[in-house]
Amino acid sequence: GKKTANARITVRHNGVLIHDNVELPKRTTASPLAEGPEPGFLHLQDHSNPLRFRNIWVVKK
Repeated sequence: GKKTANARITVRHNGVLIHDNVELPKRTTASPLAEGPEPGFLHLQDHSNPLRFRNIWVVKK
């Protein structure tokens, strides 16, 4: 398959909308995988600092 559109992301941090339908034209430089047409994964980093995640949603549209 071929990539048909760039990924898009909406982010709310502590209930505050900080990114609204932002287009991601390519993979980030930190991505461990090459860009391809298949869905990837969500990678959360902590950089060795104490950190907690909760209420994370991934919605396929």
